[in-house]
Amino acid sequence: MYAGGTAAAGSSGTSLVFAAPHGLAVAQGVSCNGEIRFVTAIVNATTVQLNSGFSSAPAAGTEIAPSISYFPATQLPSVSIFDYWDPSTALQRILCGAAVDKMTVKVNGDFHTFEFEGMAQDLLDSASFTAGEGQLSSFPVEPVLGAFDYSIVPGNMGEAWLGITPSQFYTITSGTFELDNSLELRSKDFGTNLPLAIAPGPRSVTAAFSLYEMDDAATQGLYQAARQQSPISLMFQLGQQTGQVVGVYMMSVVPVVPEFDDTDNRLQWKFQGSKAQGTANNEIVVAFG
Repeated sequence: MYAGGTAAAGSSGTSLVFAAPHGLAVAQGVSCNGEIRFVTAIVNATTVQLNSGFSSAPAAGTEIAPSISYFPATQLPSVSIFDYWDPSTALQRILCGAAVDKMTVKVNGDFHTFEFEGMAQDLLDSASFTAGEGQLSSFPVEPVLGAFDYSIVPGNMGEAWLGITPSQFYTITSGTFELDNSLELRSKDFGTNLPLAIAPGPRSVTAAFSLYEMDDAATQGLYQAARQQSPISLMFQLGQQTGQVVGVYMMSVVPVVPEFDDTDNRLQWKFQGSKAQGTANNEIVVAFG
């Protein structure tokens, strides 16, 4: 969590100066004026280096919005997923001990989506529930719902920054980012019918994206990086309103040589299955700001 702060004089380009100690860590997200960026280096207690600059350098006194950043982890927690229906006497269900095996973020021209896929220990329901299942003494009632005061983020709203020296691209047609934890359930223990643990395997993070071919240096640089197997950084911002912005950041992605798709009037390059690299659980970071 980053509680937010205030910009000081001296911010320019990818350098962001704070009026007080920032307490940020490398790869953490920061948000300002409806944009989100990621920290690539800590210069000192009040200055950080960003993966790319904001559209306009924050002036002294500009608010740096609160944000929360999610990193991969070695130890994966489980969650319970509740499935409630109306009326309250209808069959209600709980998927308990669920763990995320795959997370996919999709960007396209319609709207942005998050997809989660995984496995769980057990499925409970209100019709057959008995005390003690899922470590519950009784089947929980549906909690009071909060107000629904936000809208779906259109797919064309956001920004894309790619490259060895990141440049903003306006020619992206689609993008998919997938984290695969290679989970297995510890489900063969003698004396129990239920899995007792989740066992993560080697983690894989990949990116796939399509863009229109251009003859500018930034687009040609992507192709050259793919041919040379040189890592690039990749960042997508979804949305453009403060408080409703999501950023996906991969600091080191090895692009594959793109496929040429000439089914449309304009040539598209399709980069498929590009592997993300990292150290200390930072292959991919998702930040909300």
